[in-house]
Amino acid sequence: MDKIKDVKAIYRESFDDSAAYIEMYFNRVYREEDACVGYDPTGKIVTSLLLQRYELNFADKRVPLGYIAGAATRKSHRGQGYMAHLLKDSLNVSYERGDCFCALIPAHRWLYDYYNHFGFSTVFYIQEKRYTSVHEFNFDGDFERIDNISDREVYETFTLLNDLRRPCVAHSYEDYLNIIEDNRMDNGLAFALRDKADGSIVSILFAVVSCGRVVVRDLLAVDPNVESASLAIVSDEYPGMGITVIAPAPDSSDGPIESRGMMRIINVFEVLKSLAEADNSLKIKIRVHDKQIQANNHIYIVDKNGVVINDGYAGTLDLDVSAGVLCSIIFSAPAVGRIFNLETHRPFISLMLD
Repeated sequence: MDKIKDVKAIYRESFDDSAAYIEMYFNRVYREEDACVGYDPTGKIVTSLLLQRYELNFADKRVPLGYIAGAATRKSHRGQGYMAHLLKDSLNVSYERGDCFCALIPAHRWLYDYYNHFGFSTVFYIQEKRYTSVHEFNFDGDFERIDNISDREVYETFTLLNDLRRPCVAHSYEDYLNIIEDNRMDNGLAFALRDKADGSIVSILFAVVSCGRVVVRDLLAVDPNVESASLAIVSDEYPGMGITVIAPAPDSSDGPIESRGMMRIINVFEVLKSLAEADNSLKIKIRVHDKQIQANNHIYIVDKNGVVINDGYAGTLDLDVSAGVLCSIIFSAPAVGRIFNLETHRPFISLMLD
């Protein structure tokens, strides 16, 4: 069944994106196989979302990640529970297709509480670095600016630098090209820097102007010196404007951080298996409760032999938690993880065409 007409109509009715952006999104980003829809009693599609396929750098490898985008219901059918049913169905679709996690970025602040009811936890955070219009970005070295960043060489550097920010959401080359197009449609600035000393690409930057400031959506650089060199170009490009850089929140609690998105565990067994493979000293006994994905409701025993499900275990549990709480623990700051003998880090998500 061709769903794009209805999904596009719901998207257009629900979001304030320009007609040009919507055409780009449905021509380049939309995939029929990713579209999940719900029907009213007459058989009309009244709610929809895209369950897109990504990967998450997690526990020393990449694992499948679902990403929910464009979740919306027709205005005439809101408040009747259609989205709640669709979300539960979509989470089980995510489980059946093999995802380990599912992530999303709520469109409004109040939606954080709404998605929390479906097992999502706020684990993605950012830190805003703000600079005045007179700030001087000093750096050493000689760099060449590259404005055509669609080249594979630039993408490979983008991937390498992004992978250093584990755990983080990875981007395919196709997705990377869509990011470039999205930035172009916003009249943004995007470039890379090449070190003239050795010819290596050392940074990639995406920025747009918003509310009188330059907002650097993402800046991947090999070191702080190169970061300063990149921001010096932004400052020259937009004289007299302040600059805000969206950066990963540090693992420590120093400085203010802001919520950026949510994630939930889709397959508890596979997540615990990945943690056990990355740390063979891990020993933990967990009972997990999951209202949306019944297949996750088990007692899991993790030790040097891996992970086993033992629902008959009657001994002491280290954790007896919901899937949402377990996700919060796994992606907490290291100080929290140490309480549970887990190596934990805050994850990062960026450039999701949100």
